[in-house]
Amino acid sequence: MTLIRTDTPNAAAADEAAFEYALCAFSEGARPVVIVPSYDEAVRLKKAWAERMSFGIDVVTLSSWAADLWELFGDGRTFVDSVQRELIAAAALRSYCEQNPECLLQPTPGTRAFIARVAREALPKATGEHELGRGEREAVEVLERYREIAASAGLVEQSEALALLADASVLARYRPAAVGFEADAFTAVERDFLSQAGTVAFVNERSEEPFGRRAPELASLLAALFEPDEEHPVTATGAVRFVLPSGRYAEPRLLCDAVEAVRSADPDASITVAARDAFACFEELAPRLAERGIAAEVRGSVLFAATEFGSSWLALLETLFGETPLLSRAAADFAIGAYSGVGVRGAYWMDARWRANRSVDRDSILTDLAGSADHGLNGLVGSLESGRVEEAFDILQAHMLKQAGWPEGYRDRQMSALALARTVFETALALGACTEDYRSVLGEQSLFVRTATDPAANRAGGANGFPKGERDDADAGAPPVLIVDLEGAAALGAASCDCLLVTDLTAAAYPVRDDGGAVSSLLEKLDAAGERDGLSCARATFADALSVPTGLLVLSRPLNNPAGDEERPAVVFEDVIDCYRSELQNPGETDKRTGLTAELLPYASTLGEQGSYENLSFEGRPQKMVAEIPVMPTGFVTPAARDKILLPQQWGGVVSEGYSLSPSAIESYLECPYKWFAHRRLRLEELDAGFGGREFGLFAHRVLEHFYARFRCEVAPKVTSDTLPQARRILERVFDEQLAYDATLVGDSTALVALDDLERREVDDLKRKLIGYLDREARLLPGFAPLDGEVSFGRKQGAFEYAGFKVNGTIDRVDVDGYGRAVVVDYKGAVGKSYALKEKADAPFALPRKVQTLIYAQAVRKTMGLEPAGALYLSYGKDGGIAGSFDHALLDPGKDLLGIDAATCGTLGFAELLDRVEEAVAARLESLLAGDIPACPRDEDACTYCPVTVCSVRDALQRRSEGDE
Repeated sequence: MTLIRTDTPNAAAADEAAFEYALCAFSEGARPVVIVPSYDEAVRLKKAWAERMSFGIDVVTLSSWAADLWELFGDGRTFVDSVQRELIAAAALRSYCEQNPECLLQPTPGTRAFIARVAREALPKATGEHELGRGEREAVEVLERYREIAASAGLVEQSEALALLADASVLARYRPAAVGFEADAFTAVERDFLSQAGTVAFVNERSEEPFGRRAPELASLLAALFEPDEEHPVTATGAVRFVLPSGRYAEPRLLCDAVEAVRSADPDASITVAARDAFACFEELAPRLAERGIAAEVRGSVLFAATEFGSSWLALLETLFGETPLLSRAAADFAIGAYSGVGVRGAYWMDARWRANRSVDRDSILTDLAGSADHGLNGLVGSLESGRVEEAFDILQAHMLKQAGWPEGYRDRQMSALALARTVFETALALGACTEDYRSVLGEQSLFVRTATDPAANRAGGANGFPKGERDDADAGAPPVLIVDLEGAAALGAASCDCLLVTDLTAAAYPVRDDGGAVSSLLEKLDAAGERDGLSCARATFADALSVPTGLLVLSRPLNNPAGDEERPAVVFEDVIDCYRSELQNPGETDKRTGLTAELLPYASTLGEQGSYENLSFEGRPQKMVAEIPVMPTGFVTPAARDKILLPQQWGGVVSEGYSLSPSAIESYLECPYKWFAHRRLRLEELDAGFGGREFGLFAHRVLEHFYARFRCEVAPKVTSDTLPQARRILERVFDEQLAYDATLVGDSTALVALDDLERREVDDLKRKLIGYLDREARLLPGFAPLDGEVSFGRKQGAFEYAGFKVNGTIDRVDVDGYGRAVVVDYKGAVGKSYALKEKADAPFALPRKVQTLIYAQAVRKTMGLEPAGALYLSYGKDGGIAGSFDHALLDPGKDLLGIDAATCGTLGFAELLDRVEEAVAARLESLLAGDIPACPRDEDACTYCPVTVCSVRDALQRRSEGDE
């Protein structure tokens, strides 16, 4: 049997045909049932038909009719609701994956949603009788577990019930009709059931203008929509207008201008705004409209996770039970929220402390949270830790009820979110769901929100009218601006408001997709495929929405996305423009920037994002001038502040005379003075303890230092080919010990702490690199041996002056031979060409890009009395690089230095080189003493890792580089 379809020209005709059919069925002694898409639609039709026939016709949704039939003819089980479905799907999937560890399916939210949807649409058809792939067979087996779990809980999926109820003995007395549905609205199981019942579907073909009087242009647009007539295009008269902000920042202000213009022309005009996200639109527009004396009301849904309570509750659950290694992030989200009982200052203090310590554990975080909560919430964390979840809900509810200063609408939203969290928990508890599934399912639930703003509250002293102006009922007088989603606007009915404003008409907000993917593929193989056409559905909803206004239609879309790229219009937006075109194949007929025809351009309003203050402020007015501060070039310093650029350092509480710098700071200044200022003087660094090149480099330095200290004591002063096996064993042992020690460091931002498998693999890779490095170490500098430990200078050892500054630092390693010659070695993770003494072999003398080891070598020469023979950068990484500078007369590049590039790194007269470099450095540092810190990078590479986010010089370098390319 097939579903009987009867086409009607518009929605009113479909309603009338359904009523006549039901009336005829009633007169013949049958029981008429009119099936509608929603409860609101059922209420509407009951009211519309009440005077014509007050009883005898059941107007119901398919779910409610199925539930009534199941109560009469079923086996006592109850229907699965949406939350139960997701939780059962999660439990079935998790159980299957645990018992079949090699399966393709994984217990992820996406796979859970996949199982839940197939269960809802086609559970009775999910059997192994079909030709399926491996993953699809696994899905069918999971669905069998789903069926078993549901049955054990006394539940039945609606699709299963419909399959059992599709029996002539059950349906014989009923005469059903369906109205308000699209032709492809039903699943295969629903179609089978309705066909068995002999259902007649009255389908709105939208071939005639919807009921109601409206402006001639709107009537013409509805008649031509989706079937434009090039010979008779719609004439633009201003009943259809366009709001085209340049970007998202200009959109709220321009939309409010459009609403205000309508109200200025007609103070009593009823206005509806249809948005992709109704509640987000309400939060943007309502406070701005309140400033203009216009009330707004929202009816729509908001994700549980988007409410303040929802985000705090999920963050707390993540802190308590999450498997993520970065628990401190979730804990900080909870602490900063309104439900932690922790003050804002305390929350940020804890956040900074946690972020600086990668080894912080869950117990420490929970102790901080519990110990900092105020009296009303100090038992919350403990209750959840002990498993007393209902007690935790009670604590939170009591806290909400005490907040007398919260706006009523806001508090109601938080209370609704709390009630939802409690309901989903009780459902999860009844089904035996795990905490992870509870969190995952809860985060995807939505709340229905209906609230309004009152401009009178704003005039009485509310903060911009929002949220203090929130209330439950719209103010008297002019109706509030109603904000709904597009589906909500379409459901309002034809000719139900004066003006409709449709926002977000972009391809990104309203993508047109057919129902494809893994779900459709499996449903097709199970003989349960749907017939959904994504474009037809989108157009049907849009057409119904466009039938709502009687006087004015306003269509809005931003011209650019947040990245500044062109934003593509939605298909339905272009469908409207096509109705005004006389040459659809002529792209020159429309304006390239706006997409409008020349006839429509006079009815379009645009706004740029340049006036950021006016666009973002609730008032929409220019900012009052308080002071005029000229924009200075990057690196500009006033004369009065120049003497504060460089400050004297202190050791042991005693301020040193003169100015002190480290070799790395000098090198940073030479690369770019402003980079040095931002990085070294301002110390613009991240709060988080990192897990990157800095931490790996410092860890490798510590391992190599401790390795040689132990190797020297246990084996020999220097690694050789004969001692390599012992060296590898010692280095591996030292590495493991240092890694374990780093994990115990609290608040040390230099510690290397791996938090997950990926990071642990990176640590293992570093270990392999360091062990592999020993092969090159055994061939490096034969006849030399490292001194004991790292070598420090310029502090306790006495002042070391370099280039007019007191310089202090620590050298990774100094190797010496029996003749008093020394080679400075600085470990690096990788060594490139920039570490060489010269860029080219025949280049004249110039200050090297890297001077750190040359400063070290001068310190060795002046403070230790040794004769420097080289200053090397040695890579312990896979590249095996070595560079720097060395004295040709004292060292052999092939025999002593692992084949270093002698042409760019070698020199004669190493002591003279050190003096020349110091003189050149002194000349450059004179500008630092003068307080000059211009943004003057040596080249584009100097900008790497610069903490300055806005730099005109760097931007110019990048543009020049791109131009060269």
